[in-house]
Amino acid sequence: MLESTQQLSLIDWPTHKSRLLNSLVVKLKSDVYSPVWLDLAQLFSLSFNLEYINNSQTVIVFVPGSQASRRHAQYFAQGLSSNLNVKVIDCLVWSEQVLEQKTLNKKERQKRVLTVDVEFTNQLQSYSKIVVVDDVVTTGCTLLAAQKALSLFTKAEIEFWVCFKRLEFNID
Repeated sequence: MLESTQQLSLIDWPTHKSRLLNSLVVKLKSDVYSPVWLDLAQLFSLSFNLEYINNSQTVIVFVPGSQASRRHAQYFAQGLSSNLNVKVIDCLVWSEQVLEQKTLNKKERQKRVLTVDVEFTNQLQSYSKIVVVDDVVTTGCTLLAAQKALSLFTKAEIEFWVCFKRLEFNID
């Protein structure tokens, strides 16, 4: 179960209405639409009261894409960083590369393991809040993997911010 004080998502959608949003997300995940993630980050920043964020005590960590070319969460995180003046670090790494995540079922996704790049283990300890950013959440397995990996190296409060979240996701 995800344990955090806050889970924010810009767009929540029910599964039965996912065809239109799936089409939108597929388009957004093409390289042509990369700049749109910066606009979505600005919209996210304007949509929530984020004044509680302490810039010097908070860091944004984005989840890596399933492939090196899939950097949408990174674009979203960089936009949030720019809007909020909060540092972004690229410290999460999949233990193994797989095909695109959308080809995996929930059980296969739950087996995937994220690790923290050794270069960042000491740095993570200097923050009191870590904001984990993802572009699209369907099952929540990636967020859970990020939480598990980060919790090994820090006692910081972990929040989850996502652009698109399927309402029926359940990672129990």
